[in-house]
Amino acid sequence: MPDPTLIVVLIAAAVIFFGGLYIVYQKQSSGWGPRNIQALGLVLVLPTILILAGMGKIENAVIATLLGAVIGFILGGRMTNKED
Repeated sequence: MPDPTLIVVLIAAAVIFFGGLYIVYQKQSSGWGPRNIQALGLVLVLPTILILAGMGKIENAVIATLLGAVIGFILGGRMTNKED
């Protein structure tokens, strides 16, 4: 029987991945702008980080660093681009 924590992490990663892809697909009607590409990158990277963290393949310090980079990417992009 797989670890219950891993099952929860995999479900969360799947929800983020497919939900994010759905949102990106809905927003692409206006074309592929920089925000769509950033969102697609996050949809691909965030579940990967969650899966690797849930499996115990990366250390806590690395997880914190990667999540900090993702948060900085999200918030930093909002501050610099005024065309949204």
